[in-house]
Amino acid sequence: MVTRKHSNINLWVNTDMSRLDQDVHVIPMESVFQRLQSNQHFGLSTTFVHDAQLHYGTNQITPPQSQNYFWLLFQQLFMGFNLILWLGGILAFIAYQPLGGSNPSITNLALGIVLFLIIICNACLNIYQKLKSIKIIASFSKLLPTVATVRRDGVE
Repeated sequence: MVTRKHSNINLWVNTDMSRLDQDVHVIPMESVFQRLQSNQHFGLSTTFVHDAQLHYGTNQITPPQSQNYFWLLFQQLFMGFNLILWLGGILAFIAYQPLGGSNPSITNLALGIVLFLIIICNACLNIYQKLKSIKIIASFSKLLPTVATVRRDGVE
C-alpha cells in the first residue's frame, strides 16, 4: 500500500469534517426548521443566534491578508526551480572567470547571463499570474450579497 504525502498547502486541515455530510438541501423544509429549532413564521430566537455566533463565529467572508510585494518577489526569485537556476548561473560565471584561466570561454558567460534572464522573466511572469489570481478571487467577494433579510423572534 502506497501512502500519499500531502502537500504543504492542505486546505482541509481546519475543516470540520462532521459538517460535510449535511443533507439540508434534500430534506423537507419542516425537518430543516426542526433541526435549526426554528419555524417559518417566528424565525430564530436572538438567544439561539447569539449562542450560535459564539460557537461558530459570525457569518462573514474574511478577505485574505494582502501579501507583501517584496516577499512575493523573494519567493518567486529564490524558491522552487529558480533556486536551481541560480546555482547553475553562479556555476556558469565561476566556470567563465576563475576556472577559465587566461583565455575564458565566452559561452560560459553567455550561459550565466541567459540563466539569470530566465530567472527574472520567470519570476515576473509568476508574480503577474499570482497578482491576477488574487484580483480575481477578490472580485468573487463582490458578487456575493452582503445584506440578508432575517427573522428574529417573529420580527423581520
